[in-house]
Amino acid sequence: MPLFFFDTDDGRLPLRDEEGCELPDLQASRRIALEALTEMAADPLPEAEGRRCTVAVRDSAGRTIYRARVELTGEWLT
Repeated sequence: MPLFFFDTDDGRLPLRDEEGCELPDLQASRRIALEALTEMAADPLPEAEGRRCTVAVRDSAGRTIYRARVELTGEWLT
């Protein structure tokens, strides 16, 4: 099975996956990335009015093959 690496950045702490995960195909890596992104976005928000969470998937050659990002921006209108 192919090996995939999932690098994450929750807006506070970027983490590079050094272990990887064997998965059957590209679609499985996409599914795992989106699940991780959903979990990251569900964490309590910082005091700032914005947050950007990113998950990047790398293949065994180190190439980024997929990236997903969620961005939240808040602003006072008064």
